[in-house]
Amino acid sequence: MKRLELYLIMYALFFSCAELNNSLPEEDAEEEVIHETVVDIRVLVAVVDEEYNDLLNPQSSVYLGDEYTSGIEVLYLVNGEKLTFLEYYYNSGGGYTYIIDNVENIKAISPPYRYVEGYGETKSGTLGYYFIDCTSVVDPITTQTFIRYPDGSEDEIKVEIYRDGYSLVLIENLWVNGELAYKLHTDSGSFNYYNPKYFPFLIPVPSMGDKVMPKTPDRLIWLVKPQKGSN
Repeated sequence: MKRLELYLIMYALFFSCAELNNSLPEEDAEEEVIHETVVDIRVLVAVVDEEYNDLLNPQSSVYLGDEYTSGIEVLYLVNGEKLTFLEYYYNSGGGYTYIIDNVENIKAISPPYRYVEGYGETKSGTLGYYFIDCTSVVDPITTQTFIRYPDGSEDEIKVEIYRDGYSLVLIENLWVNGELAYKLHTDSGSFNYYNPKYFPFLIPVPSMGDKVMPKTPDRLIWLVKPQKGSN
């Protein structure tokens, strides 16, 4: 389902809020604490061939075609049942509170840019790749989404959410088809783990020892789909 404006609200990367205790006595006002809240649970997926050519880009020489790409769906696992976005949207029992314009026209694939009123066209931070947004809001702890292709095959994206009880909401573990793709280390001195199979463009961070991070600022996962005739 196309990345929606509501995701900009629900999954905004690195936003801050101040929580002030108004009940403090005036003499203790200097002890008021400002807490920074970080929410980062976005899961964006690029589908590529073995040379990382974009299979979802209509301008690509290896584009899968309009008929095929229009048949790609994202399904959300809810109470053991796989629901399309529309099914989840209309049957959320009040849990889905955002009003979305043109909800019936939502597509699975998003371009690497979006139009923001007042700013014009802005990049999505996906290195120019078209992407499928698999971010889920179904469960606060563990979520599962599925990319279903027209031939009936599926890719499974499973996420465990880390919450520190106050200000952090992050992806703790992420699996692609049962294989660990990312693991968050919260211990001092530990580094995040990125599986290069799904994060091929890792770059070092000189100021942080031997830590590596994806080149793209979003957590963009690459799914490699070998094409007929490729070596």
